[in-house]
Amino acid sequence: MPYLHKPNCRGPQFRTLHQALAWALVADFCLLTYLGHQPVEPPFVTLGQLATVGFFGLLGGMCVAAYADGWLAGAIKPTKKDLI
Repeated sequence: MPYLHKPNCRGPQFRTLHQALAWALVADFCLLTYLGHQPVEPPFVTLGQLATVGFFGLLGGMCVAAYADGWLAGAIKPTKKDLI
């Protein structure tokens, strides 16, 4: 099966921005896991909220980075409808 699929661009393992965002997502997940084991007290609650916003921000950032990288590589060609 790998011989049938010939993509126009490389996978995410070759994209440095995508790798950095993926490792930041792993680190944020570990932070959230640690904060989830802590008692419900003011510093841990605030850190948990900030880490949660960061987690979902990183997920959105990964989507935007993947689209932008594909667009810059020429794999995605925006139409006039996309630019409006």
